[in-house]
Amino acid sequence: MKRKTYEKKMRNFLHQLNQTLPAEQRFRDMRVYRPDFGHVMGTGKYAGKPIMSYQQFWDCIVDGFKGSPIADKL
Repeated sequence: MKRKTYEKKMRNFLHQLNQTLPAEQRFRDMRVYRPDFGHVMGTGKYAGKPIMSYQQFWDCIVDGFKGSPIADKL
């Protein structure tokens, strides 16, 4: 996944998340978080491996929101 695709998915994710949150808890800042490449994940699909791509980080986000009301929109 390229950086632009990742950023587009993250903006959509933040928008969908804001739709499910109450008005007082919504995110005001919609800037896209860039992953810390080289960070070793402790849990999930890539546990023990360093994050080296946008796709790996996106997979971690999707895995973290499984079972939530927003999971089908990711």
